[in-house]
Amino acid sequence: MNKKRKCILYLNRGSVLYGAETRMLDILGHLDRTQFYPLVLLPARGPLSVRAEKMGIEVVFLNFDLGPRPSLGQVFKLNREMFKVVRDYKVDIIHFNMHFGINHLWPLLIWMKGRTVVHLRSHFWIYPFERFLIYRCAKIICVSECIRNNFLQKRRSDFLTFIRKDKVKVIYDGIDIECFKPMPIENGLRQELGIRNQEKILAVIGALHPVKGQDLVIEAASFIIKEHPDVKVLLIGGIYLDNEVSFRYQKSLEDRIKTLNLQDKVMLIGPRQDIARVMNEIDILLQPSEHEALGTSMIEAMACEKPVIGTAVDGIPEVIGPHEEAGLLLSVRTPQELARLVSILLSDPARSLEKGQQGRTRVEQEFNIYKTINKLQGIYQGL
Repeated sequence: MNKKRKCILYLNRGSVLYGAETRMLDILGHLDRTQFYPLVLLPARGPLSVRAEKMGIEVVFLNFDLGPRPSLGQVFKLNREMFKVVRDYKVDIIHFNMHFGINHLWPLLIWMKGRTVVHLRSHFWIYPFERFLIYRCAKIICVSECIRNNFLQKRRSDFLTFIRKDKVKVIYDGIDIECFKPMPIENGLRQELGIRNQEKILAVIGALHPVKGQDLVIEAASFIIKEHPDVKVLLIGGIYLDNEVSFRYQKSLEDRIKTLNLQDKVMLIGPRQDIARVMNEIDILLQPSEHEALGTSMIEAMACEKPVIGTAVDGIPEVIGPHEEAGLLLSVRTPQELARLVSILLSDPARSLEKGQQGRTRVEQEFNIYKTINKLQGIYQGL
């Protein structure tokens, strides 16, 4: 390894491949390799390690999942192993892709002396000790203004943290606008699923989870098809973390589709690897999430000039833009209201087209991966 380059160790708590992991791969794929040497640390092999290795990224494995109540001996053993990785690879900066697990690595944070970066990508509750450690990092990167504002909210325990707001930066997740762009698709999803050209496709793309609102979309579909019978609804994504709650949620979705007699209208088609192609075949992307730190699926759809509908919560309004530039905001999270907004776009093709075009412009200006990388590399160089 050429030591003229800074070695950045990217640490992720799992080897699964969901939104946060995909965004990390985007960073790795566009990082300036003449200046930086990326190294990924994962607890085990999995889809994420396979993708990283295919990109030519070196991956090291160390199980740092100590459970909820590790002993002090376990913590120090883990940190000794982490010190060895840092020394062996001459790591300059550690970048936590998410904050999870940071509370087990407090000796490492002290030893690195401000050469750590942490990404805040979710609404999960951050405990006081975690907040204390996160504030010990040199930079705290939030994926939206919403996440930054939530993190900076005053708490009674903040007398321990010595808050410096200049440490907390907003850097929107960016996508590759050369990959996600309008393009003609032949022999694609429509042919695969037997969807006719005159039928409109509504899609939800994301892991199957109650927070994402797939159940809300199924209920809304029963209203939508009464006014727009030539509609197909696609629920694209796999179960989240392979746990019992996720399996039960998937089963509840399947049962509800049958109960409402929507088998010909609503399809659960599992995860896809060809999302850029899929985005070019759908007509409207739905993101009726209960919570959403940012909403990258909407950004990908907007880049392909597709209008979006998202709940007016958290980071979603930041993506859609002021005055609902790229789509419509769901202010009341009910099936009836979602169906009404879908009907507005389906009934006014010119308005849908305009919002799609405005969405593409917005992505080019605000959510371009190169803009994200430039800001991130500036942080690395400044440490």
